[in-house]
Amino acid sequence: MTTSNAPPSAQETMPPMAMSNPLTVDKLADVLQEPNSTISRSSSPGSCAPERDQSLPTYAGRFKAVLGCAPMKATVLGLCVVMVLAQAGCGNAARPTWRKSRANFANNGVAQADTAGGTIKWQVRTQGLFGCPVLWSDPNHKGFNDARVLVGAGAQGVGAYVPLQGNRQWLYTTANTISQCPGVETDGGRIYLSDVGGKVHALPPGFSNPYWVSDLGVGAVLTTPPTPFGELIYVGADRFVFALQAKDGLKKWTYDLGSEVTFAGAPALTLEPDNAVVVSTVDGTVVKLGFWKGELLWRVKLDGTAIGSGIALGVDFTAYVAGHDGAVYALDAADGHLRWRIPVSGVGGLQAPAVRFIGDTNADRVYVIDRDGLLVALDARTGNQVWSVPLGARSSSAPVVTPNEVVYVGVGLVPAAQLVAVTSVGVKWSVPIPSGVVSHVAVGEDGAVYATAGSVLYRIE
Repeated sequence: MTTSNAPPSAQETMPPMAMSNPLTVDKLADVLQEPNSTISRSSSPGSCAPERDQSLPTYAGRFKAVLGCAPMKATVLGLCVVMVLAQAGCGNAARPTWRKSRANFANNGVAQADTAGGTIKWQVRTQGLFGCPVLWSDPNHKGFNDARVLVGAGAQGVGAYVPLQGNRQWLYTTANTISQCPGVETDGGRIYLSDVGGKVHALPPGFSNPYWVSDLGVGAVLTTPPTPFGELIYVGADRFVFALQAKDGLKKWTYDLGSEVTFAGAPALTLEPDNAVVVSTVDGTVVKLGFWKGELLWRVKLDGTAIGSGIALGVDFTAYVAGHDGAVYALDAADGHLRWRIPVSGVGGLQAPAVRFIGDTNADRVYVIDRDGLLVALDARTGNQVWSVPLGARSSSAPVVTPNEVVYVGVGLVPAAQLVAVTSVGVKWSVPIPSGVVSHVAVGEDGAVYATAGSVLYRIE
């Protein structure tokens, strides 16, 4: 099925359409396909607390019920380790949740743990430039060293590294460069890659022969990182958004955005009653599409700004956008109307935001760094500043936020490039990074930070 729409010049909203197979929290068991075991509650620090806020909208309340780890089958609870607000692994055997670009399908940059103290454990070098790291683990995951750090290495393909030792265990090479984040299925199955030749690859663990390679038919263009979820994989390339079938790579639907997709941001997914895909274009348009059919739900043109980084979603699926004009935008989930716009930087000064749920206030925090290196935490409901900390240099990576509101971010240029850990009261620690500017940051289940800078991948404990 193919859907193609010419882009209107102003906001256009269509009422949500009924779907024959909506993906709601009640049906996540069928999508996640995890064992039907019961998992008990946990009240330990940094774990998911068994709570539900009835004042939230129905879909957000149900969403938070899963986040809260209320007693339910693991098929549903499995979402807790990959969902929009995942702050810790739930259950008896936590697995790494950083499975795609910006951690999860909401692109919110939320990590599981923050135990790192600022010591480089190892560093490995490649002949190309390292891209964006993610974490893979299989369903029999026993401990963090069973996971693998997957990272694109440009023309060298993609490598998989053992967390504790840093030795490369798997390697997959292609004819085209891979620099975007891989995307990993939640059950530890297939691994998806997008390359600069407009192709998407589906690989088994171990990187043996691919299950399939799908040519998107757009030529040699930059593609977004893939977002796999259940039966479909979402990816943007050129001016299109594609939904590919996980089983064979065939196109389920295609949507014509009318202008170039923001290739730095993976498609973000919502879990509303009408599930949706949220993407942006470089000319400043945000588009929300139906999950299963790709129908237009709404589109909004942000006047006077481009969008060069990914969209992050909050607990109520509000879309937070960092504009090239230095402002942060909050767009309502229902129809895309502007809830607030807050200038925080000069032109071109913002990376993608991180978004974290603050349980005691029933509100999100949105974290951005301005062009002068000021880390700002905003109240997601109002856009008002909650706190700020000067970092001393402009950021080079998007921020990552942890359960205890520690923010990791790369700052500065060579020879003064650093990875810093920051709290609301100041810089907690900093690590000099001599190989280049820090481009990407990810966090493992054990709290170790993985950062790429030029041709070097670091593990920091």
